[in-house]
Amino acid sequence: MGKVYSMVIKYLDSKRFSGTSTGAGWSIDGASYDNKSFNTSSQESTLQGISFKDDGTKMYIIGSGSDKIHQYSLSTSFDVSTVSYDTVSLTVSTEDTDMQDLFFKPDGTKIFAIGRTNNKVYQYSLSTAWDLSTASYDSVSFSVLSQAVNSNGVTFKSDGTKMYNTSGNTDTVYQYTLSTAWDLSTASYDSVSFSVLSQDTSPNGVTFKSDGTKMFIIGSSNDKVYQYSLSTVWDLSTASYDSISFSVISQSLSPSGIFFKSDGTKMFITHEGGVIYQYTTSSSDKTTLTNVQDNSIFVEKDTGRRYWSSLGTQPDTITKDSQSYAQNEAASSLTISSFTVGSNSNRILIVAVGEYNAEPAVTGITWNGSEAFTEILTYSTGLRAGLWYLINPTATTANVVITYASTAKSGAGVYSFYNVDQSSPIGATNSASGTTASPSPTITPTTTGSIIVDSITHITGVGATLVDTLTAGWSQSMNLPTHDQRKQGSQYSTTPTIGSANNMNWTSSVSAGFGWVGVEVKSTTSPSTTWTMEPTFEDDFSTIKGWVSSDTAQNNVNTTNQNMDCGFPTDTTNNAISYDLTSTSDSAWVCRFKIRFSALSLGAQANWWAGLSSLDSSSNSGASHDFIGIQTDNANYGSQEKDGQALTGEGGQNNQALSWAINTDYYFEITRLTTTTFQVKLFSDSAYSTQVGSTSTGTCPSTVTGLRYIKFTNAITSGSGDWTGTIDDVEFYNGVTTPN
Repeated sequence: MGKVYSMVIKYLDSKRFSGTSTGAGWSIDGASYDNKSFNTSSQESTLQGISFKDDGTKMYIIGSGSDKIHQYSLSTSFDVSTVSYDTVSLTVSTEDTDMQDLFFKPDGTKIFAIGRTNNKVYQYSLSTAWDLSTASYDSVSFSVLSQAVNSNGVTFKSDGTKMYNTSGNTDTVYQYTLSTAWDLSTASYDSVSFSVLSQDTSPNGVTFKSDGTKMFIIGSSNDKVYQYSLSTVWDLSTASYDSISFSVISQSLSPSGIFFKSDGTKMFITHEGGVIYQYTTSSSDKTTLTNVQDNSIFVEKDTGRRYWSSLGTQPDTITKDSQSYAQNEAASSLTISSFTVGSNSNRILIVAVGEYNAEPAVTGITWNGSEAFTEILTYSTGLRAGLWYLINPTATTANVVITYASTAKSGAGVYSFYNVDQSSPIGATNSASGTTASPSPTITPTTTGSIIVDSITHITGVGATLVDTLTAGWSQSMNLPTHDQRKQGSQYSTTPTIGSANNMNWTSSVSAGFGWVGVEVKSTTSPSTTWTMEPTFEDDFSTIKGWVSSDTAQNNVNTTNQNMDCGFPTDTTNNAISYDLTSTSDSAWVCRFKIRFSALSLGAQANWWAGLSSLDSSSNSGASHDFIGIQTDNANYGSQEKDGQALTGEGGQNNQALSWAINTDYYFEITRLTTTTFQVKLFSDSAYSTQVGSTSTGTCPSTVTGLRYIKFTNAITSGSGDWTGTIDDVEFYNGVTTPN
């Protein structure tokens, strides 16, 4: 019997299958903290709003302390652990002395800031996109005082024709229309609002999914992010609460601003005290299905996008059930009383112990009277720190009893976790010691889904006087006070980096000796279904399919070799080939292809272009048309756009140097990010995971539209040069900027 295939169609109003819909939008349900943050207090101690450049390489903040907008760079896009200050700022105190939030026009040429002193939104222009040093006030503002006293957040519809702001006085979001996009002087109130009072009495930042189907609010009365859906996009009168929220209280007690990466996979929250926190969210537009077969097809009703499934396993999330600690001044045993282990599956108890090495060693640990722990490892030179574990403890309320060889002064803490591998729970281990006020031992976990648990004993006093506490670098921790000169502690990391050394940082004001141990605790796994987005168009070149060539001697579909043979001579003959997609988005798409050259003769004017065009192959590169894609020459490639113009031999935008070689696979990706921005990337692999060089970014007028043809074409010129090779694996994704 052959493979069984099934097709599942997403109808939100039917019950054709078992599953849970996340809707056509981002979701904060299941979001997690990345353990990454950035402190802005050197520039802004009363942090409010945050924004990023669309590619994540620039970050901007605003606050009511400095009343300035500050600019930063990120060496890794959308990773706040790589942020550095550009020493560039824009003073906005002349407009308002209590600035609360900011919003960038998607092309980086406009900033809008909202202040509470005057309850106005202010408009600024940048002569160079994303360069704050070129910003200036437009002398244009719009008052929201009639609606929003104590104005906090501001955001815009992606095309600049709608504006929204929050009020901490009325606990409401208000909606406005701009008759001219991005021009505040044309704004007017829509008499449309939405109350969030039932969720939070101090709404601050507000943002929307780029298609207007979701709204997110950060509130400081409960320290949560709240998620809402709009049945009519961008229309607040159709908003409803999704009954989904995400608490940030473990990181921030005064959250003020919110920002999402454009694909919804990252969320950034500002803390009023001057810290930015980074989170991972869900960007899935799919329905979570149960009992679907391998090789199923999922079709999203809203967009017609297809997803192909494959079954596998994924790690379960190790979750803490409870924790507690105790200390002993002088006894042969130490009891952590009335500790509760819940009935969750795949349980483990981890005990962290610490004492002087001169004290008697631990001889055993029990749970519930008789269930014995196993020692993982103990550091025992000068100071003692140890970790013990018990698999599948009885779910009950009972005592943890630590027994010593004789009378000891000691401290211990216990964690209860679940979703832990029962057959092989312990992975990597490590121990460390030294003399410092800031111990930073490391451990390298090996298994996806693992967590790290540690135990440390540190000298923190003089004589019998304890002068300092011991502070963990991770938020999940236990400080275990003991006696005399010692402090003992334990912490755990829920999101370690697998395969890399993870720092388990501790800090004290006392530079003194420490002993430390750490272990990797491995998770269970569960069946999973991975859904991969299928392209709107793809070609294996097994058939002609619809490609049209202006010169089949140079460019044609080779169905025998299942590729496209291509030749791009630099001459006065039109050598082009195209495919008609019929229609494409004017703001979001991705085009990918592989090209490989068997022969190169590259003169100074040797060029070829690839991308989306408003004209098919019957029109040569010299014709007037709209185009977004790649331009090449003998030593470069770059992003290229045309708005009713010819493709000529001048250089593209942000050219990237490239030494072209024969018999080398080049994987190009062209992405239209917005109506006015696009980018070109080069990769070395078919998974488009290993980028070569830097991204070539480009800008274009919003009037570059009607790009219905995938097109490859040569240069029409009297110069010299020739490119001969093959094109394969052509893919096109419509309406998205990131295939998933």
